[in-house]
Amino acid sequence: TNGKPMPVENLDFSFVLYGGSMLGHFTSNGTPGLIDIFSINKNSIVIMDRDLDFKRAPNGTDECINKSCVKYQVWADIAINNSETGYCWVTEGYTIESYLPTAFRHKHYRTFGSRLKQITTYSKVTIANKFVAGAGTFNHSHDPKTDLPTQIEKLFKSIEAWKL
Repeated sequence: TNGKPMPVENLDFSFVLYGGSMLGHFTSNGTPGLIDIFSINKNSIVIMDRDLDFKRAPNGTDECINKSCVKYQVWADIAINNSETGYCWVTEGYTIESYLPTAFRHKHYRTFGSRLKQITTYSKVTIANKFVAGAGTFNHSHDPKTDLPTQIEKLFKSIEAWKL
């Protein structure tokens, strides 16, 4: 946190979890019949797996190449509205697990083509618990070749701005 106080969950920020196609029940533009993310909290960040739905341009911006995926509408609405209080973080790798340290990731996942697939029979919760039990410092808790530090800094700055 670079000497700044750590934001407190449920005071400075909260998590609303969704999984995969559940995002299709959310909107960021008030579409009737869907849950408006910004009505839950005007300060919202959506984190979504890249999967095969997005590609990253050389300038670092994401482009949705599968406009029929459930993620597209929320991602596009946030981008079009150029929200000052929220944004969409699309993972750099195939899934959020792509950020795991290489040695740990290779114990549980492998890349097949463009996809990261689980190779163990453990549940994702069990894998997460194994990771947490063995985690050390932040610098050793992720693949250093990824954009995770940049994304965490952007998250932190957003939460700091919300407190103003």
